[in-house]
Amino acid sequence: MDPPPNDSDLQDHGSNNFFSPVTAVNKEFEIEVADPVKQGEGVAAYVSYKVRTKTTHAKYDAPFNEVTRRFRDFAWLHDKLVEKNKGHIVPPLPEKSAVQKYQMATDFIEQRRRALQVFVNRVASHPVLKDSRELQTFLQANDEQWMLEIAKWQAETSAQHRPVSAAAQWFKNLQHSAQSLVSGRADEMQEDAEYIRIRDYINSLEGHLTEAHRQAGRLLRKEADLGAALAEFASAADLLGKQDNEGPMRVALGCLYTRANELAALSRARSEAIAVEFAAPLKEFARTIKSVQVAMADRASALSTYSQP
Repeated sequence: MDPPPNDSDLQDHGSNNFFSPVTAVNKEFEIEVADPVKQGEGVAAYVSYKVRTKTTHAKYDAPFNEVTRRFRDFAWLHDKLVEKNKGHIVPPLPEKSAVQKYQMATDFIEQRRRALQVFVNRVASHPVLKDSRELQTFLQANDEQWMLEIAKWQAETSAQHRPVSAAAQWFKNLQHSAQSLVSGRADEMQEDAEYIRIRDYINSLEGHLTEAHRQAGRLLRKEADLGAALAEFASAADLLGKQDNEGPMRVALGCLYTRANELAALSRARSEAIAVEFAAPLKEFARTIKSVQVAMADRASALSTYSQP
């Protein structure tokens, strides 16, 4: 399978640049997710984004369009693509964090905006998904059309998740497990050896990527702590220097204060760079592995159905 585009091409390096390098790898689409605005308060709060699209795709009505979307709308696009494109690797959506959503911190909003931009550009770069009706609807539907789509999707989702009794669910799970045990062994014997090798590699890679992302998080936290400690030290040096009005200690501690502040700023910049250029791509690649596993599960399900007498 082809590797996904390099994240250095898919990241945007500042919202002031209207169409940044995030879209450089795509000849048909240039998509920017920008201008996050918090709407509402408390548990009902959400963030809306402007999704700006510039395209040369023949199916699109206009070469440029701008719509307003929220995280739920990106989830609609992802779920619809998964539903309609069995066996294809659908780019992953960033996780939904209830705690961070409630806090609505500035850095969380920016991280999510960046991740959503990567997601929609990966979809638009996919050789199959870029031609989907779902992507076109997401990028071009006006407010009235979009609300109808969301209402329909929510009704379908609600119908699919109607509660069942505990006994019925237990029996259903038991039956499914028995069928999987029997058919799984038969399917394994029919599998292509090269596919099994790739499947095992993907499953192994998931663990390594997850651990690498965990360690990147530790590195990020330590760098952030270092920056904070340097800033506190600079403040302490400044206060100490002020105790000696015009003496040599005031000059020396003033120089120390200036230098410590410079180092604190460098550490903060390095922490931000680690988050954007190292930790975020690792996390996105780990989510991509999950999408690969979903596609492989679709393949296994199709093979099992085909193999049944």
